[in-house]
Amino acid sequence: MKKFFLFIFLISGLVFFSACSLGKNKVDKVSHEANAKNICDYLCVSASKSCLELSSNLCSKLCDSWDDSQKDCVRAATNCDDLYNKCQIGKDFVFKPKLDSPCSLACKNYVGKCDIQSKQTKDVNDQNVFDECLLQCENWTSKQVECVKNAELCSGIMIECGS
Repeated sequence: MKKFFLFIFLISGLVFFSACSLGKNKVDKVSHEANAKNICDYLCVSASKSCLELSSNLCSKLCDSWDDSQKDCVRAATNCDDLYNKCQIGKDFVFKPKLDSPCSLACKNYVGKCDIQSKQTKDVNDQNVFDECLLQCENWTSKQVECVKNAELCSGIMIECGS
């Protein structure tokens, strides 16, 4: 009988410690993901100060795909040329805005019609312009949003829509 209780006790202990081990691995994974996000947040604050063209919102989107050498390069960058040319932060980025609101549709039209030129990569620049437009759009009236969304020319957006 004592052997039976000892056996049950040992099995219970193994199950308990196995469960604890599984929980630890899950915590380690969550901790690693949170640490990666903190690193990106830190890098993006620094990068957007070094390069005013790069919004921290876009930087966060880009940072997820950077390897360690790109992150080291961004950490050392002092200006936009360093970020875009040396670090190649926009090399694999494709502008694909999420079109899920009237403002996002209006801003997509604005980016397409106004075609703001930049010496940097076009997709990165378009995303920056789109993100900035979304921030501005929060203060527009619904009439302005519809005007920008339906405008045929950039000049119409600037003159007729009052945005």
